[in-house]
Amino acid sequence: MMERTTSSSGGQLPGHKQPTAIQLKSSAAQDNMQPSLIKLGRDILIMVFDLLQETSAGSLQAVASVSTEFYHLAEHSRHRHLTLDLEPSTIEASLNRLHHLEKQELLAAVRFLDVSNPGEFLFKHRECKNIDQHSECMNSISTLIPRMTGLRDVCWNFLPYRVGAVSIQITVLEALRFHHRVRLHAMVDTSFSPNYDGPYGQGRLKRDIECPSATDCLKATRRLKRILLSAPNIRSVSLNISRRRSHECECEYYGFGFEGDEKLPPLEELVVSEYPWGDESGLMLSSFSGGLRKTGYPGKGSEMDYWAESFDWSRLKRLETSYIALALRMMPKLTSLKEVNFSGSRSNDAILRFYQQCPAALEAIAAEGLQSITLDGLLKYSRSLRKLQLHTCESREGKWAETALDAASLRSIRDGCPLIEQLLVDVPRDGDWPWDVLNVLASFPRLRHLTLCFELGLHCKDDPVKPYVTFATADTLYTYLRSRSPKQPSILSHLHIYSGAPPPLKATGFLALEAYWPIHNSTEFICTLSKRDDEAARGVFHVECPKLPKGVLPSEDESLLGDDSDEDEKDAWQVAHQGPTPVSKWLARRRPTW
Repeated sequence: MMERTTSSSGGQLPGHKQPTAIQLKSSAAQDNMQPSLIKLGRDILIMVFDLLQETSAGSLQAVASVSTEFYHLAEHSRHRHLTLDLEPSTIEASLNRLHHLEKQELLAAVRFLDVSNPGEFLFKHRECKNIDQHSECMNSISTLIPRMTGLRDVCWNFLPYRVGAVSIQITVLEALRFHHRVRLHAMVDTSFSPNYDGPYGQGRLKRDIECPSATDCLKATRRLKRILLSAPNIRSVSLNISRRRSHECECEYYGFGFEGDEKLPPLEELVVSEYPWGDESGLMLSSFSGGLRKTGYPGKGSEMDYWAESFDWSRLKRLETSYIALALRMMPKLTSLKEVNFSGSRSNDAILRFYQQCPAALEAIAAEGLQSITLDGLLKYSRSLRKLQLHTCESREGKWAETALDAASLRSIRDGCPLIEQLLVDVPRDGDWPWDVLNVLASFPRLRHLTLCFELGLHCKDDPVKPYVTFATADTLYTYLRSRSPKQPSILSHLHIYSGAPPPLKATGFLALEAYWPIHNSTEFICTLSKRDDEAARGVFHVECPKLPKGVLPSEDESLLGDDSDEDEKDAWQVAHQGPTPVSKWLARRRPTW
């Protein structure tokens, strides 16, 4: 390949202060009689580079070094996902990156804009000298969004529990007004209720509300209701609304109370973790009780019936809830549904009825064990199912292994649902690894991502279940699974292993130290196949433990933790290398000596 100089422009790596000038040269094939990438044309090359960025970013970096034209084309693919961290320590790099995109005319390449840690209070609180850079960065975001003509998603990572965090600004919403194809992913602060009087693309709203009284909850839900009713392009809603646990009887309604012609816009995603469903008769439905008397619901009949009958569910693609009664009411309208998650629900008969009668071709199912859906329920979706999760939290009665999958059940799933590409299952063990189960898992024909959950042993804390899951055994298990695949080299590129799946802590008072033993003695490992094609063909992979501090490699040298490591980090290191500590020894080490 040879190059011809046509123009000159500057090139810069994101975050660098001083741009490095790279002269742009157009490329031409040295021999027109021979095949050459350059003959594909710019549009096709960009598609090829986009695919490389998604599948192997390292390979794209190598291709970018072939020629200056390939370098500039690769820059478009590298900036499909733009992440801006507005922390005081990173604000300058984010601002430089925006300037770089503007100067190099790469704004149109951005497809996903991810903004983290917005809020100038952090700068003022820390008395930072670069607060002006924060204002400049926020103004630049609002100014440059209209020029991001390829923009499809904006994620505004506002964390309401963090001091100084702010929800999405009006200026950003105004910039998105005429981006009709943009999906806005944002958590909305209920104290922030602007007038949504125009199109703002498509949006995602997530809200967790936990208040000490029904009156406080009602104030928050009323504000949130106004936002929902005035934002017609919201496509995703996630709700977790409850009162703080107390011994008082919950007898007042504090939900949205939709009535008349009030309705949610057509959603594509609905997650309802907890919600105070109302009823005209005063009966409050709950996933954790048989029924509680309620007062103050303004609607007619059942609120669940109102939601199911009044809202448009024909576009819903993902449903996650423990309220199976709501799902059954909605079911006849769920013609576009692709993904279902009923984790947390104990109504197995109702869940089975849903799967048997659902009119959609489901592609992803999450359930608490095979018993809640049955093999026949799964086989109904044999021609569409690509993602399956069968998992439940551990029990303190020692019955967790009874619901885990055995080799025969897995073999039936493999043969009946051959399109599965992602799988999460609970795997039992008793003194040795379940080699028969692992052999079946290795033989799934299209499996690329596998997650295994092993029991920690809440019923036997002084003798945790063996063999222990450590760095060494994670390496062994991934190597074994790949070696047993009928197709070589194996296409299993990702293995996630959990040791311990304790239920969440729930208490209104102080917990004994022993209650924290499952959290501190659980661990996880991620085995990832190398992105280099030559290394992947040889089975090269790396193992990491997300519970260890960043930068700590799988070494047996505990000194790598550093002198300032706390007890939690030492626990994580010990569990990752040696396995869980029996509860009596763990308590002796963790309790104060005074």
